[in-house]
This record gives sequence, C-alpha cells and structure tokens, in this order.
Amino acid sequence: MTRVETVLLGMLGFASLVSVAVSQSLMGVLAVWLAVRAVRERPRPVGFELMVGLFVGWCLLMIPFSTDPAFSLGKAHRFAVFSALWIGALTVDRDGRRRVLLWSLAAAAALNAVISLATEEYSLQEGHRRLTLLQGSAMTGAWLMAAVSIVLTAFLVTLRGRRDRVLLALAQAPVLAALLFTRTRSAWLGVLAGWTVILLLKQKRLIPVLGVAVVLGLALAPAEVKDRVRSIGDPAQSSNNERLVQWRAAVELIRWKPITGVGDVYLRDVMAAHTSYENTRDADHHHLHQSYLTTAVFWGIPAAVLLVALLGRLLWLLGRGWRRRTEATSWQEGWILAGIGVWVLYAMVGMIDSTVIDVETSLVCLLAMGTGIAGSQGQGKG
Repeated sequence: MTRVETVLLGMLGFASLVSVAVSQSLMGVLAVWLAVRAVRERPRPVGFELMVGLFVGWCLLMIPFSTDPAFSLGKAHRFAVFSALWIGALTVDRDGRRRVLLWSLAAAAALNAVISLATEEYSLQEGHRRLTLLQGSAMTGAWLMAAVSIVLTAFLVTLRGRRDRVLLALAQAPVLAALLFTRTRSAWLGVLAGWTVILLLKQKRLIPVLGVAVVLGLALAPAEVKDRVRSIGDPAQSSNNERLVQWRAAVELIRWKPITGVGDVYLRDVMAAHTSYENTRDADHHHLHQSYLTTAVFWGIPAAVLLVALLGRLLWLLGRGWRRRTEATSWQEGWILAGIGVWVLYAMVGMIDSTVIDVETSLVCLLAMGTGIAGSQGQGKG
C-alpha cells in the first residue's frame, strides 16, 4: 500500500488545484485509509489532535441550536477538510513523498494558470471581469495561487539544485500572472506577507531585494493596479465599505447569540430580522468576509476562540520544527518553511475574508501545514 499512498497523495495534490469534486473525494479516500490504518497500528501523535477535536466538536454540538438545524447539519461535511492536516502529517513522511506533493501542486497550479490566462476574458480595469481560474471564483482561485506561490518560494530559497530551481521558477511565473489578474487584494497582501516571513527566516539578505521589487513593480504597474492597491485602506471604496457594514452586522448577530451562534446558514433572513444591515444587493450572505467573525456568528464566540487557539497550536508546532531543523533534509526544511508561510497567508487573509469556510483553500493550506509539521518530526529520507 506504500506505493498506492504515494500515488493517491500526488493525485490529491494535483486535483486540489483543478477540481474540488475530485480533490474532496481523494481526501476522503486517504482519510478513510488513515482511519483504517489507525485501528491496526496506533499512529504517533502529531500534536494538533486536541485542538482540532475541540474546535470541530464544539461546532458540531452547536448544530441543534442553529436557526435552521437541518441546513446546518447538511453543511457539517465542511469539517472533513481538517483531515488534510493528518494526511500531510502522517503520509508525507519521507523525501520521496515530499517531492511528489511539491511537484503535483506546482504542475497543477501552473496548468490551471496557463489554461485560464489563455481561455478566459479578463481585464485589470475595475468593473471588468476578473480572472476566475478553473475554480470559477476570483477569490478562491487567487488564494490557491497565493498558497502555491508561497510553497514554491519556500523551496526556491531552500533547494540547492539548479534544475529544481529552474522548474520552480517556471511554475512560479504563470502562477503570479494569474494571481495579478484575479485582482484579489487579500491574496496580494497574503502572498507578500508569506514571502516576507520566509525570507526573514531563511534569506534575510533578500528582504531588500523583495522591497525594491515591490516598489519597482508598483511604479511600472498599470494605473488600474495602482488604484487597486491604493484602495486597500480606503473605507469609502465600495467593497471595503460593504465589509465594514457586514462586520457591524456580524457584531449584532454575535450579541444576539454569543454562545451558540446562529448556525451554518445563509444569513440574509437572519440579518434582516436581527440587525440594522440593509441588503441592497439581495445577497444570500453565507459568510461575512472575515474568518473569525464568521466563525463566531455561525458557532458562537467559543468557536472563534478555539479556531484562534487551533491556528496558534499549528504555528507553534511549525515553529518548533523550524527551531529543530538542524538534522532535517532540504525537503523537510522546505516544507516546514512552506507551512509557516502558508499559515501566515491563511491566518492573515482570514482577517479580511472568510478563508476558513472555503474548502478548496482550506484543503491546500491545511495540507501544506500538516506536511510542514511532518517535516518537523524528523522522518527519514526514504
């Protein structure tokens, strides 16, 4: 079954960037296999079991208190994505599999980007179509491109081989082009933050180079890109203003149901009945453009606290691995660094968008973090 696990892992990495249906199915297969294996041989603890169990357990226990328990129960399958942590931590346990996962992600992301850039209609101009990639969503596609770009960057500064670096750079180019044309500011900020942390940890001397590249890029960028960047901190900008209004509505909902939350439901009717929010766009609102507020609204303040604690635990495990990396191979070190960079993306973007309920983004990010944690456990080179 060792070779089958490796093939399934490569398929999962590739599918996670091109098909949500296939990737979720493969994730399920690997999760079941890990569960069966756990019955036959007790797996080593990886350090995040308790926090995942507390967070997911609390959210599931809140389902009966939902404003629509049946609908919330139907959405409970979203928590299966946390099995990606175990898949990364327990199956990517040797350098051969670390290579397989890296190259499957790189190939799929580059292919997705190239196909989308060649076939979609898109523009950098405000009001025109954004690149949505194979995901059909500019935001989800952008977060996935950002996550893979961070992984590629981690290995660009870690691997020594010239051939590997050339291939990584070739994959990086279309990924960054696609990320640009999604016009997704949260992903732009997240990838820049992830790159910065990676360079601070591994190649501090490249920080000034990154700074100069960003300044030159902005100076040479089309006016549309400059306007998009300048609008990031402008509360009067339409989407920024809408976020602020939604966040105020979220606070009103949290005050109404602070412990149990309103449930994993479409929020249009609940917001109309219990907040001052005016739904001028007649949107269903299944999230509130903020992971932590959305979590508190859906499952109560305790769930948001547990989510923050879970993310803190994952970062602690990754940080511990980085501190103990002296005997790690370059592939282990690369995945620890990638896990930290992706953590920064996931946690930071969650402050301005709802990454936690985006299963495609969560799958790739949690898989990368789990693989980084596996790299911190000192597995061999096999």
